[in-house]
Amino acid sequence: MSIPNKKNDLENKISDFLCNKHITLGNKDEFRQSAVTVPLIRKDKELYLLFEVRSSKLKSQPCEICFPGGRIDKTDKNPLYAAIRETTEELGIKKENITPIGPLDLVIGSIGALVYPFVVEIDRNSKINFNKKEVEEIFTVPLSYLLKATPEYGQIEYSATPVGQFPFNLLETTYPKGYNQKIKYKATFYQYKDYVIWGLTAKILTQFISVCNTILKKEAK
Repeated sequence: MSIPNKKNDLENKISDFLCNKHITLGNKDEFRQSAVTVPLIRKDKELYLLFEVRSSKLKSQPCEICFPGGRIDKTDKNPLYAAIRETTEELGIKKENITPIGPLDLVIGSIGALVYPFVVEIDRNSKINFNKKEVEEIFTVPLSYLLKATPEYGQIEYSATPVGQFPFNLLETTYPKGYNQKIKYKATFYQYKDYVIWGLTAKILTQFISVCNTILKKEAK
């Protein structure tokens, strides 16, 4: 009679567990999680993207350009639900006037933001009455313009500096002069008339444009 090898038994269980595991972001709870819509509106047989200008009265990122959306609440069923809820609240339109098309990839910012973007279509007959406490104005950009646009790029440097009760003594060998890491962040800028789209909004926009160009290239073959 053989004695079961506990190590091998555990290894088998680990193997079985990981073979059936779906990959997710393991530390997503460390991020500030938000969900946004990338709204398409059809006008005069042409597609437009809708953007918001954040209210100048907001403490966080006033007057910056963004897509509709916001933080995911604990009561939200899922990120898509949160994105549509925030869009209805900010634009003053009904949920029935928003048709989900599909998700884009998650976008992570260098300052602790995790964003779930969803492409949606807004009914062209929707009466938009945006929330002036959150939104300064809205504007639309022809998709045809964005597909041809050449963005500009720059770099931002962030410093990862320890704060509070940080165990410096554990890193004396690796970082004898103290822990202070600098991270370079690529910033993308799109300009349309007097509007400048950058930050995470520009990263989401770049991803959507890439999706569109991939589709157009396939159709051209």
